[in-house]
Amino acid sequence: MTRLSFVAVALLMVVVLLVPASASNVPSNQINIANLWTNLGSNPLGGYTLLNVSSAAFTLPSLNPVSGVYGTAVFSYDLAGHLVFAYQVHLDTAPPNPPNADVQKISSGDWDPSITVDAAQVALNAGDIAASGINRLNGVITIYWQTPLVKAGQTSFLELLYTNATEYTTDTFGIQDGAGTTVNGFIPLAPTTTPEPATLSLLGIGLAGLAALRKRSQN
Repeated sequence: MTRLSFVAVALLMVVVLLVPASASNVPSNQINIANLWTNLGSNPLGGYTLLNVSSAAFTLPSLNPVSGVYGTAVFSYDLAGHLVFAYQVHLDTAPPNPPNADVQKISSGDWDPSITVDAAQVALNAGDIAASGINRLNGVITIYWQTPLVKAGQTSFLELLYTNATEYTTDTFGIQDGAGTTVNGFIPLAPTTTPEPATLSLLGIGLAGLAALRKRSQN
């Protein structure tokens, strides 16, 4: 093999192995919404492992302040440890909540492009309000209640986002009714990948070839 051919092969092996592959199975902007009553029966979280849960009161600083409670939880839902994230909002009927108060949406940024998402929702009680849409755009997940809105005295469906993540972290969510407030919630961390042994071997061969060529040229 000529020196030029040796250099080309060694460099090609190093470059190919060091350039990350593009993310596959990245979901489209519109996330599919399924009905968990038909998929999982009357206990949608049965068999899941609860990892963390929190809830907090919030007040939307609109002209007529809207008060309520926001709940969030994260579960492991299969043997591989993949995570499902649950979100729900409830509006109080007590003052200062006016009769026409509503929640239009909640949203969170910082969702890594490598995270795959499938959505579902379920009514835990009669009268719960279903989301009219769940969208993903440029790392932002948004759950909409617009037809109908979540009004005073009402609770949303339990919104579930199934992911390929196995780890999670805390992040902020925005709740809006025209005005907005910020609450804490859970989001997935990007899956980490480690090189396979065969990949490491090929990388080593390429680097060894470059080292041998350098030593040869010095001699």
